[in-house]
Amino acid sequence: MPRKAKKDLKKALTRRLMEERKLVMKRLLLLRRAGVETLAVPEEEGRKGDLLDQAQASLRKEVESAIREQLLARAASLERAYRKLIAGTYGICEGCGQMISRSRLEAMPEAIYCTPCQEKKENTGRIIRATG
Repeated sequence: MPRKAKKDLKKALTRRLMEERKLVMKRLLLLRRAGVETLAVPEEEGRKGDLLDQAQASLRKEVESAIREQLLARAASLERAYRKLIAGTYGICEGCGQMISRSRLEAMPEAIYCTPCQEKKENTGRIIRATG
């Protein structure tokens, strides 16, 4: 790949990584604010809420927690990808050492495996779960 094309690709992928990271951080902030507002809603005095209210509140907390965990994991993956970009190892498959396709990196900037290695990894996981 010509030097200029390589530089342009790095610039585009850096921009994509930063956009994704910013989006994830924004979602985390919105989730945090929503959680704080939910907790700040005062209960009527003497009213503890019926079972349905308690169940809904519990479910909401579980869903918020699951979303938060997914967002934190994605933020960590994006940060890892950014560090790899700085180190010059971004886009190299951790499974086979080949380059990850540009289209895959554009769709999923934090990808650490090329498509064949990712499929192999997923299939191995399915086999282990099915037999284990």
